[in-house]
Amino acid sequence: MQSLGWCFEQGVGTHVSLPDALDWYRRAADKGRVESQLAASRMLLGGTDGVRDLTEARRYAALARANGATEAEELLETLSRMQ
Repeated sequence: MQSLGWCFEQGVGTHVSLPDALDWYRRAADKGRVESQLAASRMLLGGTDGVRDLTEARRYAALARANGATEAEELLETLSRMQ
């Protein structure tokens, strides 16, 4: 699932589709994939394809932090400044 998200995000082997990328990242994130939790958080923070959801971005960043991703701290700091 993580790989499919990346393929859709980058257009590798398929067309670029940010909504599809976010969908696949979310699926993998909800199954505990830390890389996907970070990717979903970044996409939701950035407003990928018009979808900006700071609450969900914060949720995925918090999951990533709980799973040991130190990179999530920066995302959470950015999100805390936005609300």
